[in-house]
Amino acid sequence: DRTRPVVGYQEANDSLGSRCHPSTQWTGATPLEPGAWSALGPLAMMFERGWAVSISDVGNDSQTGPHGVFAGKYAANAMLDGLRSALQLPGLDLSPQSPVGLFGIAGGGVGASFAAERHAEYAPELNVQASVAEGMVVDQRNFVEKSDGSVGAGFAFATLVGLEAKYPEMDLDAKLSPLGKQVADYYRSECQFPAYFTLPFVPLSALFANGQSPARIPEFQHVFDDNLLGSDGAPSKPMLITSCGADNSFMSLVPAADTQGLVDRYRQAGATVSHQPSNCDDMRLLTNLYGWTTDLFGMQTIDWLEAELSA
Repeated sequence: DRTRPVVGYQEANDSLGSRCHPSTQWTGATPLEPGAWSALGPLAMMFERGWAVSISDVGNDSQTGPHGVFAGKYAANAMLDGLRSALQLPGLDLSPQSPVGLFGIAGGGVGASFAAERHAEYAPELNVQASVAEGMVVDQRNFVEKSDGSVGAGFAFATLVGLEAKYPEMDLDAKLSPLGKQVADYYRSECQFPAYFTLPFVPLSALFANGQSPARIPEFQHVFDDNLLGSDGAPSKPMLITSCGADNSFMSLVPAADTQGLVDRYRQAGATVSHQPSNCDDMRLLTNLYGWTTDLFGMQTIDWLEAELSA
């Protein structure tokens, strides 16, 4: 069926451990992994519309050692390779001409964004029609700096550990304090829950030798630059970007200005971008938990994606 859409879905999966990724989650081995729980709403809406969905691991889930889930271009290739494989599976009623959508949240939003930038070069045979990115880290340097000492400090530290998996020249252990080395060794084999929630409000300098700020370590700068969204490409098909519209929530770990900056860069490069910021403020969390949560998971974007895939 040339008209049945297939969506590449990259979860909010920021886990480094070798047993924490979608192929393990969806077979019941890691039932508490939040990446899978956050996908339930969007997936239900996609399946209701009759779409096929490809959920890609980022790396081989049976390999030992930390996975490079935070390396955006690597994650993008994993998403596009997953779609290539899905289109070749028998019995799915798909064809090479099937309209393709790209969808990613948080860490998966980074992969989806880079896939939107790169698919014409990396996988030109895919009939990509649109992409959605929700709550993704646009600038990892800014994310690490903003999260330092905040509720998201554990996620910032995990980002550095995960980047090293694909950029070994970071030589993280040589720069860590004894405490930092212990935490890094723990993170390298664990899922994001509960591991990354164990460092709230910890200053990251306490984990580095000589009290260094990891956002400013010289050997990390080229890695941050290589993972800056919109720095050397833009989507060739329509894209919807949504993230917290203001830095007014405990969940506002991605600076709103970074997201707006990405939208501006894409548009200046000629991309068609719909920017629909979410209201993430804490008062809405208290007064409209359903709306706050469904927006966080990207459920409000499915109608837009449907319109683009059926255009």
